[in-house]
Amino acid sequence: MKKILLFFCLVFSCGLLSFGQTEADSFRDKLITYMEVTGAENVYNTVIAEMIEMYRNQLGLELDDFLVKYRDRMMEDSFLELVDMLLPVYKRHFTEGDLDAIIAFYQTDAGKKLAQETPLLTKEAMEIGQLWSMKIGREVLEEMKQE
Repeated sequence: MKKILLFFCLVFSCGLLSFGQTEADSFRDKLITYMEVTGAENVYNTVIAEMIEMYRNQLGLELDDFLVKYRDRMMEDSFLELVDMLLPVYKRHFTEGDLDAIIAFYQTDAGKKLAQETPLLTKEAMEIGQLWSMKIGREVLEEMKQE
């Protein structure tokens, strides 16, 4: 009887462990999809390509088969490594349902446009932010001079 009970406990425990793993894999898959539909993966790949190009120029290397293969491997492997590192952060802030809703939005025309325009918006906003920061800095300096 003890062996039967032990067997059922073991089977039940394994079932719970595999359910947990499936849940984690599901969240990870949704995080990858989220990063794809928001354009984050494209931004990451652009950064990797620019880094490779910068090192290539600094070292005077040709864009040969090795560098192309290395770049492609970095884009794939490092992206997944980054996803795994970000997974706990996203799990603290979002549920799978949240990711589903966000992904659904980004699959609409408005969401696709937002993903497409965000890099340009960010660049332009940073430029404006720098101008604004410089203006504030000048104003503070002027105030300090008057004191």
